[in-house]
Amino acid sequence: MANFPIFNSDGTVEQGQMQTPSGVEVASEASFPYPLPRDPVAEHEAEQAAIDATIAALFPARFAAMKARERAERTVQQWQQACIELRAAVSAATNRLQLAQASNQQGVAGERRSQLLALQAQYDEATEELKAAIEELQAARAQVQSLIDQSRQDATVNL
Repeated sequence: MANFPIFNSDGTVEQGQMQTPSGVEVASEASFPYPLPRDPVAEHEAEQAAIDATIAALFPARFAAMKARERAERTVQQWQQACIELRAAVSAATNRLQLAQASNQQGVAGERRSQLLALQAQYDEATEELKAAIEELQAARAQVQSLIDQSRQDATVNL
């Protein structure tokens, strides 16, 4: 627990409070008159961990499917970002090639053509990976929905 010194208006430390090894008199956090800074990110993570633990305990299969879906969503986002960046690189390489061809620089144009082809191959590969990631995401979403539907059906039968 952190301690904070309490000073009077004349700059002296209030008496009767706890004292540190250096001799500074301090008050505990509980007696501090102002709210302490909070870390909303840490609080959210702790709350999410508690919710996840509860869901994992009550519905282990659904929890695993939901985590798989979240991983698939992150994978799709990563491949989408890679495709965006590669598409921009292909566009820039195309422009550089056209400029080299327009200025009759055959050596430079040949080098830029090979760079363009390499970038296009990377873009095509990333596009295929994105398609595969989307298929995995759709399968993960279907699995989660199936488990939710099954839970609803079980709940209706148990009524």
